[in-house]
Formats: sequence, C-alpha cells, structure tokens
Amino acid sequence: MKKKALFIGGTGTISTAIVKRLSASGEWDVYVLNRGNRSNVLPVGVNQIVADINDEKAVLDKIGDMTFDCVCEFIGFVPSQVERDYRLFNGKTKQYIYISSASAYHKPAASYVITEGTTLANPYWQYSRDKIACEEFLMKKYREEGFPVTIVRPSHTYDERNIQWEVAIYYMNQNYWLGNGIGFCSSLLEADEAGLVGAEGMWLPIMMDRGMFGVISVLMGYVITAIYLYRRKLFTIMWVLLSFLVLKTLTTVVGVEPTYYLLIIVFLIRYNEIMKINKCEKIVTNI
Repeated sequence: MKKKALFIGGTGTISTAIVKRLSASGEWDVYVLNRGNRSNVLPVGVNQIVADINDEKAVLDKIGDMTFDCVCEFIGFVPSQVERDYRLFNGKTKQYIYISSASAYHKPAASYVITEGTTLANPYWQYSRDKIACEEFLMKKYREEGFPVTIVRPSHTYDERNIQWEVAIYYMNQNYWLGNGIGFCSSLLEADEAGLVGAEGMWLPIMMDRGMFGVISVLMGYVITAIYLYRRKLFTIMWVLLSFLVLKTLTTVVGVEPTYYLLIIVFLIRYNEIMKINKCEKIVTNI
C-alpha cells in the first residue's frame, strides 16, 4: 500500500522537484494543496487539491477525513501560518515537515561549523526571525503534545530554471561545435526530466541542437541585419528586429523559429524600398 504525502504549495522553487521525484518513485500517492495557479508544472498522477490554505473551512471541506503519512509545509513564513497548519493537520498526519531556513542560525556566526546545537538568532532579517518564531511554536507543540514535527533548514535553494544555462552548456559540450541535432532539445522536453531544461527562450535550444556554430550563425545574422538597417537609417525596422531578439530571448513568442524573424525583416526592408520607389514615381509624375 502506497504512503500518502501532502505538499502545501508543491509548485515552488524547492517543492516542485521534490513532488516530481516522489511521484516518480511509485511508492507514494502525492497530493498538493494550492490555488491551482501553476498546475502545468505538476507531473501526471499528482492529486491536486485546489483551495486557499488560509481558508481553513474550504481546506477542511476538501480534505474531509483524509489522513497523511506526511504533510510538508513549504510556504509557512509567519507563526500564524504554522498555527493554522496545526489546527488543520493535528491528528491527520504521522509527520509534519516544516521548511525553515538556514538564515535562522545565529548571526553573526560564532563558528563556521553549524551543528544541531547552534543557536537561532538573526537581528538583521525579519524573515529569519519569523522562521524562528514558527519553529518555536512547532517545537512547543512537540514537547507538550507530541505533535510530530521535523524542521528542515535549507541553505542554498534553486530549481531547474535557475540552472538551465548549466544544463544547456552540459549538453552542448557533448558536441560543442555542431550540437546534438535539430529536435534534441524538444526530445528532452518530452522526457520525464523535461523540467531540467526550462528552455523557453531561443538560445538554450540553439546551444543544445546546433552547438556553437548555430549560436554564432544566428547571432551574426541579427548583428549584420541590425548594422545594415542602421546604415540605411531604417531605425523603425531596426527596433522591430531588436524587439524580436529580446522577445525571443525571453520567451518562445508562439514558437516561431528565430531565423523566420530575419525573413520578416527582409520583407519589411523590401516593402520600404518599394514604397520609396512609388513615392519617387509619384513625384516625377507630378513634375
């Protein structure tokens, strides 16, 4: 029989990767409780409970008499939020895991070695003091009532999108100059580990698919075209080109190939020339 884990949040920087890993293990029934704003990042098979965690009545209506082997709180930042969790899940979970922060450790540090005995105090950051207050409430409930709490204090946190450049460089280095072939990035996105890429811009797929030659050729195409437009004083079209470049760097812009934008620019240049010719012909005719 599978164990049941509930993630409060479940689609954030830390929790998304954990949800994916736990779901892929096949040993857990994974539930997430959130407002449903980022359902697209959840893997198939994850059970989503859509509710505002701050609306306790709505949450209780949704979870009913469900119990969990583990409840993981990733978005508890102030004491009132963990107090709410205690009311909601006391008696409904065998383990409550609270994600605190390594910033809660004593500042300035008395030693570079951090142990279980390191005191908690941070006069420089309210966020840390709130985390400490959350921990104190939970530990009080553990000592007085046996509330099953585990506290985790992460230090450096990141997700796949934070390291997508490193991922792209890793795959590009497998065939640095020529790349891995058109469609290689797409094949990664379709795989289970698709979230590792986060390649919503144009450069990461180019790096992985076409290698350094691809990066240089696309970039030179834009640079040469921009210089041509500047010298011809076609500033409006030049800004259109640069806008395409920026947008395609930041997003897929409906998935159109980046080289297609150069064709659009060529069309605009030709159209501008035709309009100038027609204008000249009208002037000559009037004369």
